[in-house]
Amino acid sequence: MTHALGSGSTTTSERRPLTRLTISVSDVVLVLCAAAAVGIVYRFGVKAPVDRFQGWVRNNQFSHPVFRFGFDPFGRSLKWAIRGFATNLQG
Repeated sequence: MTHALGSGSTTTSERRPLTRLTISVSDVVLVLCAAAAVGIVYRFGVKAPVDRFQGWVRNNQFSHPVFRFGFDPFGRSLKWAIRGFATNLQG
């Protein structure tokens, strides 16, 4: 099968290794960026405030109004919408 524009002789099977290579390279770049981000977090002292915030969230997730009247209803609505969308797709 030739290219859709017909301007070249590149076939679909010839382009697949390049796609696999591109995905592999992008995966490596993503992992390196994540590792660099972790290093930045430790280097600039962001870890302690993030840990404090995470502890506050864990302690208040069932009682604070932000969670009870904000995130929880939004999450339930989103879950309802996704289930309705999936039901419509299934038939």
